Amino acid sequence: MGSERRVHERIYFSRSEEVTVALSFPGNKNKTLAAKIINLSKGGMAISFRRKNDFSITQGETLFIKEVDGTYELKCIENIMVETVWVLDNASLETIGVGCKFKDLSKENTNCIVQFIAQLTTGNTG
Repeated sequence: MGSERRVHERIYFSRSEEVTVALSFPGNKNKTLAAKIINLSKGGMAISFRRKNDFSITQGETLFIKEVDGTYELKCIENIMVETVWVLDNASLETIGVGCKFKDLSKENTNCIVQFIAQLTTGNTG
């Protein structure tokens, strides 16, 4: 099972929670991506976005987080880089899933993420 590989505690966002991220590709200024954050840990996040015919993404790409919407507390992950570590791109699915790890997080960014996760895990009672 995948749970044995998990190093960091993570939170999951429900379908009704619209926490979105705008990403850009440093090597291609015209290529941008709007995605929904599925889960988040201090090590990274999983995102999903609607399939587009002219769009592709591969494992190992570096992306830049331009903006986060849906929760003010996650503005601290704006303006940082992530690397794609897995891509779930099955033609029979409407969306593409991507796992991203944060690159070169500052202590402040890391603390912000840890506090956000702690707030949600202790604040959720059911």
